[in-house]
Amino acid sequence: MTFAQPSNLTGLYSLGIYVNSITSGYFWTMIMVAIYGVLFFSMKGYGTERAFGYSSFVGGVLAILLFTIGFIPVSVLVFAILLAGLGIVALKLSNSREY
Repeated sequence: MTFAQPSNLTGLYSLGIYVNSITSGYFWTMIMVAIYGVLFFSMKGYGTERAFGYSSFVGGVLAILLFTIGFIPVSVLVFAILLAGLGIVALKLSNSREY
């Protein structure tokens, strides 16, 4: 499979747009999923609820930033914000329990 050479890559933004166009818009979505997974498994020592809450909150903030730049579609943003809301509820529930 061949792709057209980029005509004017002047910075990171144009490189991000080019990579996203080559992968049919999936590049930044997969980057978000990878960051979410790394955060979740690195925080797993603090408990599943806290790991889910932390990683989904950071994923939601990252989704808002990437949507503002124009790298991800609205559907991914809505899913990430819903996941962040569930993560905040999970954090609230985990803090109400005594260990």
